[in-house]
Amino acid sequence: MATPEHVVIVGGGLAGWRAAQELRAAGFAGQLTLLSAERHPPYDRPPLSKRLLKADVDAAPIVFAREGSDETSLDLDLRSGVRAVGLHPGIVVTEQDTPDGPVAGEVTYDALVVATGVRARELPTLAGHPRVHLLRTFDDVLALRAALDGAKSMLVVGAGFIGAEVATAAYDRGIAVTIIEALDIPYQRTLGEFLGELVGRMASRYGVALRTGTGVDELIDSDESVHVRLSDGTTLEADIAVVGVGTQVNVEWLGPDLHLGWDAGVTCDGAGRALGLDPVYGPVYALGDVAAWHDEPQDRHLRFEHWTTAVDQAPVMARTLVRDLAGEEPEPTAPLLPYFWSDQFGRKVQLLGRPGIADSVELLHGEDPPDPVAPAPRKVLIGYFCADHLVAIAGISAPALLGRYRPLLAAGASRKEVLAYAAELGS
Repeated sequence: MATPEHVVIVGGGLAGWRAAQELRAAGFAGQLTLLSAERHPPYDRPPLSKRLLKADVDAAPIVFAREGSDETSLDLDLRSGVRAVGLHPGIVVTEQDTPDGPVAGEVTYDALVVATGVRARELPTLAGHPRVHLLRTFDDVLALRAALDGAKSMLVVGAGFIGAEVATAAYDRGIAVTIIEALDIPYQRTLGEFLGELVGRMASRYGVALRTGTGVDELIDSDESVHVRLSDGTTLEADIAVVGVGTQVNVEWLGPDLHLGWDAGVTCDGAGRALGLDPVYGPVYALGDVAAWHDEPQDRHLRFEHWTTAVDQAPVMARTLVRDLAGEEPEPTAPLLPYFWSDQFGRKVQLLGRPGIADSVELLHGEDPPDPVAPAPRKVLIGYFCADHLVAIAGISAPALLGRYRPLLAAGASRKEVLAYAAELGS
């Protein structure tokens, strides 16, 4: 099999690590280099907010090498603490911090895999305050854990998944938590109003204060606390704050020849081939949070910032790269099925599919009283429909039930079929 001499993967997160594993599994036998900007060995990010903020859990990252493969078994040249800062045809320009200052370098490649992911987006109003935290890296966890140890109150700006998971961990430590959300309904852009309202009631039932429809307008100067004025004119003060207002793609290092829209990531076909770079850069592939693969069901390029997306994309990209460089015909690829989960407010929230294309929803199992102080339902399952066909399912504390609907979702079952199945299963 003809293969290039050197494949370089830029990005030491889940996408980069899985790319290395899957390239070896696909038969790539050449030199394989992984550049990771972080000084820690590649590690799993979901536990950062879901587990490592808990007071009774050791602050240790879950490194991928524990899965049974490491850089030795993969014959991988892992370069930790080396970040990409530029790209020339066939060359990644790098920089590494040393005690004597940054050291510039270059790594040549025959094929390039971009897996640089995203970083936490800062809120300009609060940027630079010593008591304001972001959460994206293990170093962020260490700083936030130290702050939580001495805090009695916390503000969380943004009611998304990171914000909700951080709020849960802080509340479980006995810290008074207030979440500030600019939207009237949490998650309404990603999950829709029905499920967003349900999750909002989960926060209230758990004991976390939720302020919606308002944002942070001004920081009232104070080093001893985080004191803010909201857009509705009220003021709030807390010992610390965490900002969870989304992410920003790490693409600046790719330079001006990357053709894409604002925050769109690296545009790819449905198998991971980068389309947004000039061909002069040679064979370039991308996967994970940074990559906007063509999504056939929606006929557009989309980024899915989900753990499972990187896992599912890696074998597809790896087989594509190996076959492309061997001059073989591409193999057919099926659309990936987006999935994510979040552990928040004592419940597990799961979503499978594409809720963004839905035009209606149906409550299939369970019920959720509109009173936020009423007892929480045991489990809830919601179906999302587009033109009377199932396009997504969401569950609250219902993992087994959600799994039973997966075949119906994969088949694009009709509303009539789904409701009949729901009636058959009962409450």
